[in-house]
Amino acid sequence: VLKPSASASTRKLGIQLLRYGRSDVVMPLLQNVSETSSDQAERLASIESLATLTDPSINGWLIDRYRSETPAIRRAILAALFASKERQLRLLEAIEQGQIAATELDPVRVNQLTQAKDETLRERAKTVLAAAAPASRHEVLDAYRPALALTADPKRGREVFVKNCSTCHRVDNVGVNVAPDISDTRTKKPEQLLLDILDPNKAIDANYFAYAVVTKEGKTESGVISAETSTSITLKQPEGKVLTLLRTDIDELRNTGLSLMPIGVEKNIDQQAMADLIFWLK
Repeated sequence: VLKPSASASTRKLGIQLLRYGRSDVVMPLLQNVSETSSDQAERLASIESLATLTDPSINGWLIDRYRSETPAIRRAILAALFASKERQLRLLEAIEQGQIAATELDPVRVNQLTQAKDETLRERAKTVLAAAAPASRHEVLDAYRPALALTADPKRGREVFVKNCSTCHRVDNVGVNVAPDISDTRTKKPEQLLLDILDPNKAIDANYFAYAVVTKEGKTESGVISAETSTSITLKQPEGKVLTLLRTDIDELRNTGLSLMPIGVEKNIDQQAMADLIFWLK
């Protein structure tokens, strides 16, 4: 099913089914797909399947791959590293050793670690992630206000949106709606858009708080609750992913009080790119 001649859907299904095989047999196959496939969907599926395996050598491989990967794959790797307490501790070790920057973790992830039920993990996270405290939003806003006066290019702005925002927002038929609908951007003043982008926790719709979930197997997930019944909850996650969990499988469900949108996008968007983005949104 992983032959080049197989259809895309067949190959993806095959990658998903490999997670049920013996680790020593399927792990090299999945790693090869992740490293060599030109299809991002296949690479994401391979990371997700690797995340279900228990071979401890996967942890080091995921961390080694992180720095050279694209944003979507890095998000998948982080999700895999949050799959168990042992991996979370290995992630903290990697952060301490400088292999992954503490600032790569968004506030929801930081919240999951620093408020973990397990005392060892919680205290370790508090120590290691002290450096992840975000810069003052007032300082960042002041630094970016000059962007509003720059000459902007909407074509470049669209590219900035696709790269940095489209996994959770949809504007002009671009992206997916996970977070609140922002299709009204044309009616907002540039100053308000700048605030919304740089300080997403300033004003959050209560329907879009990010929730942290820990399963009874120790796996952690986060997302916006899009539906719930007496027996299950459904989370909407970046890139349009939908995850339904049975309440009987949930050990902890916590409202983080934070937006799913990460703080610190200025790490990836300089002043000119911000000017272009806001001009396109307008």
